[in-house]
Amino acid sequence: MNFDLGRFASKRARKRDKDGAEHVYSPGLGRYVRIISETKPEAAVQHKWEKQKKPFKAKFVQVPRRWLKALQRSRSASTYQLALKILLKRFESGDDEVKLSSAMAEMPRSTRRRAAQELVKLGLIKVRHGGKEALKATPK
Repeated sequence: MNFDLGRFASKRARKRDKDGAEHVYSPGLGRYVRIISETKPEAAVQHKWEKQKKPFKAKFVQVPRRWLKALQRSRSASTYQLALKILLKRFESGDDEVKLSSAMAEMPRSTRRRAAQELVKLGLIKVRHGGKEALKATPK
């Protein structure tokens, strides 16, 4: 079945002015209305069928029994929190080394360093210092 699009031209007549702007006749308004079109760069166009990829977020993480026993000896809640965040980040990223940044740990730098030192003493992680960079921990 073919549609004759020419027959719709009389209902919506188009015209251009001196500047090259396109106008369309609007029967509801009874006058010509200027068409304003915003073009987006090709890279920024996202079609409705293209879903934006969301980062993987684990709902739970298995904690080794050895870690539980070692963390029972700790008296600091921040050490416990940092240990769980290290395990979670390691599981999500799949990397052996976890960067202990401020955004990841969500605790002050001094607390994060002290907790990391305590985890090293407990024998749960190895820490690598990178100068001004964030600490990098490798769970054992």
